[in-house]
Amino acid sequence: MIVLEYLDTRDVEEAALSVRLLEAPRYNHELVKRALVMAVDCSDDDQICISELFNHLVSIGLVTQDQLLIGFQR
Repeated sequence: MIVLEYLDTRDVEEAALSVRLLEAPRYNHELVKRALVMAVDCSDDDQICISELFNHLVSIGLVTQDQLLIGFQR
C-alpha cells in the first residue's frame, strides 16, 4: 500500500507520484480513510507523517479538501 511505503521512506513526492499513477482520483477519499484506519495503530511519529502526507497531497491539488473530509467521515 502507498501509505506503508511512504512510512518506510518518508518521501512525500514518491507517495504523491504513486497516488497520481493510480489514475483513480474519484477514490482518493478511500486512500484517506485507509490511511486514517492504519494511523490508529501507528506511533505518534507515523501519525504526524501521515498528516504531513495529507497536507502535501492537498497542497498540490492531488486530493481535494472534500475528499479529505469524506475520508475522515467514513
